[in-house]
Amino acid sequence: MNKFCLIFILFFPLITFSAGDKKEIIESNNDLMLLKKEIEKEKSEIKKIDQSKISVNLKLKAIEKEIAFNEAVLSEINKQYIKIKGNQQLIGEKIDILTRDIEVLMKEVRKGNIYLVDNRGIINLKLLIFSRSYHEMIKNLEIIEKVNIKLKDKISQIAMKKKEIEELNKQFAEKSKELENLKKIKWEVLRELQNQKVIYTQTLAVLDVDKKHKESYYSILQSRYEELNKRILEVEKENRNSNFTPSGTGFGKLKGFLDWPVKGRIVEGFGVKYVESLKTEIYNKGVKIEVNGDGFVRSVHDGVVKYVDWIKGYGNLVIISHPDDFYTIYANIDDVLVKNGQKVTKGEKIGIIDVDIKEVQHYLYFEIRKNNNALNPQEWLKKEAT
Repeated sequence: MNKFCLIFILFFPLITFSAGDKKEIIESNNDLMLLKKEIEKEKSEIKKIDQSKISVNLKLKAIEKEIAFNEAVLSEINKQYIKIKGNQQLIGEKIDILTRDIEVLMKEVRKGNIYLVDNRGIINLKLLIFSRSYHEMIKNLEIIEKVNIKLKDKISQIAMKKKEIEELNKQFAEKSKELENLKKIKWEVLRELQNQKVIYTQTLAVLDVDKKHKESYYSILQSRYEELNKRILEVEKENRNSNFTPSGTGFGKLKGFLDWPVKGRIVEGFGVKYVESLKTEIYNKGVKIEVNGDGFVRSVHDGVVKYVDWIKGYGNLVIISHPDDFYTIYANIDDVLVKNGQKVTKGEKIGIIDVDIKEVQHYLYFEIRKNNNALNPQEWLKKEAT
């Protein structure tokens, strides 16, 4: 709820219930129109909040869909990564096997060639050279050569296979690194989307709270509108039936000479005031008088009680109509001693503020109005409370 709304709630009742004659009814009707405009404004604000919620919900659903998609992609990347890591392990094992096979074959080649020479280095060679015939020697040499060629071919094939596998392993390593980088990017995207989801979720929560406040304020305005409309009708009827003319000096001639409504001192003056809880300035249309006497609240002049009721933020409130279109307003009264339509005289007790309760500050809220214009009570009251 914005600052204006709070100020409006606090001060609107006193504005609306000060009507007492035709001029005041016109003013109150103007207030009624202003209130109706404020109601329409709040209704529009609530509609905007609903539209914002729809927009945020759509964005939230889109983000949730994108999160689900990225989670699925990340899951697939993980599967590929695990598979490649498994393949790398198998390839590593195959490379080890092929390396051992090459070593075995190399040993066989060396062993076949060493066979021609014994420990003394000449016996087998002599047997080969001094064979029974030249053809037999050639044949033996050809056999040895063929065996060596086959072994070397096998070694060459194994070496080529090993090279192919090593190249494949290299490709797997590159793919593994690529997947790791992709995983990292996807995780960052996912975290960013989740952060956005949190932001939109929080935004929805804020909009819900704001809407709740707006609806509450809208309800208050609607209630005030209905109440004000009712009061205007009552005041119109009352003015039609009223023929009371207070006696005594005209109210307008009493500036600076009015008796105080209670014994005490002013603790909060008329005019601009900074409210810490709202972090803003408001305009006080009256004064707060701290009570230090017997607690009786008295009418400051002859008049007719036009309004008695309990108002939120002000407690029991009494409005008295005086000659020359003047009104006085008395609020925060514990016990009211008058009723609507009652004639009162200057100094007559109209209420009581319970000064026996020591734990709280006892004060009277007091206003003076000409038509619907708030006047500074400090300029109208006597210099000191009597």
